Amino acid sequence: YQAAATSSNSGYLKRLTGQFAEARALYLESLRVHQELDSVRGVVVAKGYLGETELALGNLDQAQAYLEEAIALNEQPVHIPESGRIRADLGVLYGMQGRYEDAREQFTLGERVLRGLWALEYGILLCKRGHMEHAAGDGEAALQALIAAQSVADGMEAAPESELSRAIVVLSDKLHSL
Repeated sequence: YQAAATSSNSGYLKRLTGQFAEARALYLESLRVHQELDSVRGVVVAKGYLGETELALGNLDQAQAYLEEAIALNEQPVHIPESGRIRADLGVLYGMQGRYEDAREQFTLGERVLRGLWALEYGILLCKRGHMEHAAGDGEAALQALIAAQSVADGMEAAPESELSRAIVVLSDKLHSL
C-alpha cells in the first residue's frame, strides 16, 4: 500500500502544479499496485484521479472512461467519499460535452456525498458546478453555486491561498466579466 500511496500523493502534487503527464504516470503506477493488491477503494481513487488528469489534458474520451469505471466500481462492493469528487469531475466532463442535464445529475449526486462530510471538496464541487451552469447559460444558477461555495469557504475559514479560495476567485472573475 505504501508504494501506491506514495505514487498517488506524488501524482496529486504534480497535477496541482500543472505537470499532468507526470501525474498520469504516477496515477497509473498507483492503479497498477492497487489492482495487484485487489484494493477496490484504491482502484476507484486512482481511476478518479486519472479521469481528472485526462480531463485537464483535454482527453475527454479517456477521462470519461476512467470516471465512469470509477463510479461503477464504487457502486459495487464499497461506497467511498471520493465518489463525490469523481461525480463532480463527471459533471464537468458532461458539461463540456453539452450534456447539461447529465452534468447537473452528477453534481447533485456528488453534493449528496460531500455535503457535511468533506467541506473542501464540497466547495470545489460547487465551483465546478458554477462553471458548468455558466457554460449552460444559466447565470443565476452559476451565481448561486458561487455564493454557496463562498459560504463553505467562510465556514471552514479557508486560507486565501487554498485550492477552494483560488477556485472561488476564478469563478467570481468569470461571472463578473459578463
